[in-house]
Amino acid sequence: MTDDVSPNQSESAEISFAELVDALLDQDTFLSPRYLFRLSDLEGDELFKLREIWLQISTQRRLRLLEDLEIFAESNSLMSFDAVCQLALTDPDSTVRQIAMRALWDCDDSALIPIFLDILENDETPSAQAQAASGLGHFVYLGELGKIKTDILETIVDSLIMVMDSEMSPHIRRSVLESLGYSGHPKVPNLIEDAYDYGDEEWLSSALAAMGRSADEQWNPLIIDKLDHSDVKVRLEAARAAGELAILDANPNLLHLLYDHDDEVRMAAVWALSEVGGNEARDRLDALLEETEDEDEIEHIENALDNLVFNQELQDFKIMDFSEADLDNMANNISEEE
Repeated sequence: MTDDVSPNQSESAEISFAELVDALLDQDTFLSPRYLFRLSDLEGDELFKLREIWLQISTQRRLRLLEDLEIFAESNSLMSFDAVCQLALTDPDSTVRQIAMRALWDCDDSALIPIFLDILENDETPSAQAQAASGLGHFVYLGELGKIKTDILETIVDSLIMVMDSEMSPHIRRSVLESLGYSGHPKVPNLIEDAYDYGDEEWLSSALAAMGRSADEQWNPLIIDKLDHSDVKVRLEAARAAGELAILDANPNLLHLLYDHDDEVRMAAVWALSEVGGNEARDRLDALLEETEDEDEIEHIENALDNLVFNQELQDFKIMDFSEADLDNMANNISEEE
């Protein structure tokens, strides 16, 4: 892993590309943040040169490099390592390919679609196929928002449904189901119901994840019913789904989950309550913030409280009968100010 201290970007610009290449190829050179930042926004001849020497870098070093770039991108929105990650999609090591796909989770480049489809359908590693299925979910979501062409969206969804009807491993098909949750295709509700009723906790978890992505309140009672399930992963996905659908009737169960024995479930309940809202939610989150000593949890709860206030303000605007377009413009203005 890299140092915790990030350098000024002007310092990383002082590193020539030749120096960066030498560092990547030298197993004994520690890849400090200065080198990693230099990989942001690569293009042209530099990207071509990196492609040429990529496989000369040891597999373990490529793995750690992709992991570090993923972390850097999450903590700094001004950095983009998409070019490096896209290069790594053809890496012979399946784990490198998986990390690259995971790091591209919010990339809107439609050139990724045929690559992800090819990996889903033809890769020899099920875990890589499952990751490709997850990556395609982002493009299903964009398609439902009208941000990619209808025929492209139909190609993606049809391919995903074909996988659901195939003999591929359950792990792959569960990832496919979760991505199909964003889709308005008429076959999807039945697929979700079948998974929910299958009698297996992993399929149930995936069904709940798909429900949360559906923007369909028909699933509300089924989600609430699983908020007190004995399986941790099921409770986790139910809490996330309750938040994504802003299920007000889930509030009592979510408040109870604030004291779940599993940390991830508790934090999912925190965020879900910030989406659902309500005065009691605000009071309980304030109290939990006072009780918590873990720095990561404190940051998460503070972010949730900010989100709760933001959602409450949006609700107040709706009560004042603003149009959807007005609300979208206000949300965009607030984001730009932040």
